[in-house]
Amino acid sequence: MEGMPRAHRLPPEPRWPALVAMLSVSALNLALPPALSPGPDWLVLVLVALLLTPATLLHRLGKENLGQIFSYAALGVVTAAMIVSLTLLIRSLPSHKESPGQLLLSASLLWFSNLLVFAS
Repeated sequence: MEGMPRAHRLPPEPRWPALVAMLSVSALNLALPPALSPGPDWLVLVLVALLLTPATLLHRLGKENLGQIFSYAALGVVTAAMIVSLTLLIRSLPSHKESPGQLLLSASLLWFSNLLVFAS
């Protein structure tokens, strides 16, 4: 597409479904118990919002490659947080610190987060 004239380029695909998915995963991280959340509860949501804001602005300005870097960074933050939460969930199973219902709910939230991350 580099050598194609500007008039023949396809319009970039919409980013709003991925934005909604990333913000949903960040919000799901808020629903996890503090023992299963990496850092403060708000950390993932703030990091994702800080990375997706310039990604959206750059996409609107037509700088798709630079916006894609910010999007991948946000996806990396969410994936790393999910891996840490899953590790904390597995480590908390034998210690019985959380109730079985809370562990099942947390595992369900992490499964749904994984689904949204891979859909993004």
